[in-house]
Amino acid sequence: MTIILICKKISFRELENTIQWSINMYVCLCKAVTDKQIKQAACEGACSMRCLNKLGVATQCGKCARHAKQILRSTRAEIDIQVNADVGRIAIQAA
Repeated sequence: MTIILICKKISFRELENTIQWSINMYVCLCKAVTDKQIKQAACEGACSMRCLNKLGVATQCGKCARHAKQILRSTRAEIDIQVNADVGRIAIQAA
């Protein structure tokens, strides 16, 4: 038996529709970066704080770094759960 895994890229809109997110909250006040922007970056493939540099997160005073990292990790975990669920459905359908 051969199992084929297909990785699906998750769009921000698709993930946003499947996960209940709160109202936008400013995470980095110095650069006016919201939690939604960090979550969107995670959906686009950001997986580390270095990837968030283009948003300006934690580049000024750094007080937002811990919270930004927490948001990034939890969003990546949600994406992984969603992708694994989709892969599981594909594997079951193929069997």
